[in-house]
Amino acid sequence: MAKIETLLKNKNYRVRRGRGKLPKNPSIIRERLKPRLYDYTYIMTLSFRETFERMLELVGKKASPLKILDLGCGYKPYQAFFPNDQYIGVDLDLNSYADVIANNEQLPFKDNVFDVIILSEVLEHCDNEYQVVSELKRVAKNQALVYLSIPFIFPLHGIPHDFNRFTKYKLQSLFKRDKIILLRGSNNLFASLFIFSNIVVRILFGTLKIIYPIYIVNNLLSLAVGQLSRLYRDKKGFIAEYWDYALSAFPIGYSMIVRIKK
Repeated sequence: MAKIETLLKNKNYRVRRGRGKLPKNPSIIRERLKPRLYDYTYIMTLSFRETFERMLELVGKKASPLKILDLGCGYKPYQAFFPNDQYIGVDLDLNSYADVIANNEQLPFKDNVFDVIILSEVLEHCDNEYQVVSELKRVAKNQALVYLSIPFIFPLHGIPHDFNRFTKYKLQSLFKRDKIILLRGSNNLFASLFIFSNIVVRILFGTLKIIYPIYIVNNLLSLAVGQLSRLYRDKKGFIAEYWDYALSAFPIGYSMIVRIKK
């Protein structure tokens, strides 16, 4: 595999060496890889994981080894899925597993380098989403795959760097010149009622394990009412159209897969 230095456009830029005293197994990695019923964001994370697995199926059709770029990588929870590829994490946070410390709006890489780009729950923390997407496209190869996930109805997090919430139409606009393979809301309207209850409990009581049963019950109810989306699926007319709108109008988050066109 090529050294990271060979991918940089600025020879004076330094690749990060050593990461100090960081946790070996942060809980966020487990939550992304194996979401569980007692996670307060279980429904959203499960939906994101399903989209990610669909992206992996598409990636599997590409020849290895691949160059993977994880923007706003944090603890790089998805690295385990690419054991035979070159996985590069970028983050501004020194308390992260990033290989390169850089701003997503000014990536230090050459043009047309990466086969896969991951942007997982990061874009809402970017002050200029257009510049981030522009940079993403610049360093991506033609036909590169992009996995993106983002919260929608969700409380403030990553304070003070929490700048945006995007609808599916904004996401479509950001990638309007590319091929959107999949764009989905994490859940329907009825499920959001129970997930929102989880979020409120989380805000009020933090990480206390004694409240896990509340999360479990709400998540089970969310899964049950999720089946309501099957009603009117094959019917037409005003009622069916309004039903589709009502169910999709209040998701907790969105995830998508994009194929870059150059």
